[in-house]
Amino acid sequence: MKNRSKRKKVPLDKAASPDTGQVESAEQQHVDYAAPAELFLAKRSGSPRAPLGYRRFAAAAEAIRFAIEELPLSRLAGVYMQVGDLRYDANSIRLLYQHNDYPLKRSKRGVG
Repeated sequence: MKNRSKRKKVPLDKAASPDTGQVESAEQQHVDYAAPAELFLAKRSGSPRAPLGYRRFAAAAEAIRFAIEELPLSRLAGVYMQVGDLRYDANSIRLLYQHNDYPLKRSKRGVG
């Protein structure tokens, strides 16, 4: 049997370091939009043990764009992005997309 550690739930407007469990506001975090990022997507099967979908991006900005502009809204709620040691949930990803420092052009879908 695999040893699975319990993960602390993080409020939707927070980002957390997975190693320390430290929770910080996404607005106080500086994200390197050019850093590699991993996007984890919850499967829709309803089973709590269902595997996560996974996608790797060369830049966090591309992962953010994909999550906001291409994923159906119903799947966005179960998404989180990891950049280095920091983890961002769906609401934090949306805040990063809306931030003035976001380097890519925003689509009409992502703005609305």
